[in-house]
Amino acid sequence: MHRYRDVSARSSLPLSRLTLCCSVALALITLAAAHDCCFNISRSHFIPVCRYSWDVVNETFNDDGTWRTDVFYNTLGTSYVQIALTAARAAVPTAKLYINDYNIEYPGAKSTAMQTLVQTLKPANVPLDGIGLQNHWILGELPSASTLEANMNAFTAPYC
Repeated sequence: MHRYRDVSARSSLPLSRLTLCCSVALALITLAAAHDCCFNISRSHFIPVCRYSWDVVNETFNDDGTWRTDVFYNTLGTSYVQIALTAARAAVPTAKLYINDYNIEYPGAKSTAMQTLVQTLKPANVPLDGIGLQNHWILGELPSASTLEANMNAFTAPYC
């Protein structure tokens, strides 16, 4: 089965919907109403295809481990991740929910930032079933199997 990307995936939500929803909402209504508007549009658009698994949040961090700035982060701060995962679980209770990013398969600032995020979400009972590693590897620059295993174990260590 393929996972489906949602709200924070930059190319998944049609720009016209995102622009219409967020620009009007941010200009005319409160922050809470803006987030409800965006997530309501995404729910009606994605629920029919998100039955098994869902990349709810995509590409959260820059390579240096800082948060990527986009309409969700700029509007809701870091809470957009929790809001998106909680809304996704409410919308499709049986779907496996993922955060997905590239360059987190290697140890480093970005991977550490994602591990820290996971460690804050799970104790807060935010629904999260896994982390997607995009693995944009370059031939001849592959990490060793032990490096990959150690880094993946760091995502799950607090929960084993």
